[in-house]
Amino acid sequence: MNKIQLAVPTLILGAGIPASGKTTFSRELVRYVYDAFLFDKDTINFLYHPVYSEPQ
Repeated sequence: MNKIQLAVPTLILGAGIPASGKTTFSRELVRYVYDAFLFDKDTINFLYHPVYSEPQ
């Protein structure tokens, strides 16, 4: 799979109504962009509060 390499550092933010596919889209985007990573709210919440939340 060829990955897209962006010319300059780029921040891509996602916003939308609940259950609209933001996380699903973001996870796919990370797979196709070179050196990309994802800050996922659900995962970060689980790391700081593992008793109260579960990753999705």
